[in-house]
Amino acid sequence: MRLRHLFEDNAKTAVIGWGRLNPPTIGHTVLVDAIKAKAKQYGGDPMLFLSMTQSPFLTPKGKTTKHFKTANIKNPLDWKTKLKYAQTFYKIPISTDPGLNTIMSVMKYLETKGYEKVVLVAGSDRVKEFETQILPYNNTPDQSGNVNFNIKEVSVEEGGFRDEEATDASGMSASKMREAAAQGDFESFKQGVPDQSVAQRMFDDVRRGLGFEHQDESLDEYEVKQQKPKIEVLNNIAARKDGTAFPLSWNAGKGEIKVGGKMYVDP
Repeated sequence: MRLRHLFEDNAKTAVIGWGRLNPPTIGHTVLVDAIKAKAKQYGGDPMLFLSMTQSPFLTPKGKTTKHFKTANIKNPLDWKTKLKYAQTFYKIPISTDPGLNTIMSVMKYLETKGYEKVVLVAGSDRVKEFETQILPYNNTPDQSGNVNFNIKEVSVEEGGFRDEEATDASGMSASKMREAAAQGDFESFKQGVPDQSVAQRMFDDVRRGLGFEHQDESLDEYEVKQQKPKIEVLNNIAARKDGTAFPLSWNAGKGEIKVGGKMYVDP
């Protein structure tokens, strides 16, 4: 045995990230890079886990539908959709197990896999939050006497400084992306997308999750369902009194090349 082996930490180590990533952004790229760097530092296994949280577009009682601005939708993408984007953007092992849907279930999973040390990497704005959510529950019985998880060493470390006022990756957030999508501002939205080749697709997915495809005439007396024949839709658009441009979308039918897009038509 070499002398260095007596002093090296040989505990099986996992360096992980956990979050909503709804949607994934260049800001999360900073976090992923920090996870990989710390995994190399500790000789551990880098991993990323995504929460299952989604805010479905729900119709409030007594109303036909609800506008995104009052729906308070913070998680427009479902788990499978954001997993697909995360796998495209980030070169890191990402959990595909929908059963790992809470941070406690993740910690228990790591325990069963034999990890003796877990380092949770988080943005500077969330370190304290994770410390209070995780550290007090390691090897500590709950009110029923059950131990959530038992890992020899658990820590939370900062993985990049968050600055909401910054214009680079450190200032990019999922909330800014959702707001840009809600405003139909694709130019701002795409600045936060790690892979520009899927920016338009993700923009459309986020807008869909925000409820834009669920709206009908009950929201606005001039709004038009696009399931109607296009000529009828165009006639209704022309009759609008508010002068607002109306979006038209198209998609090829069966047996044709799948294409899609959107254009805005002024009354």
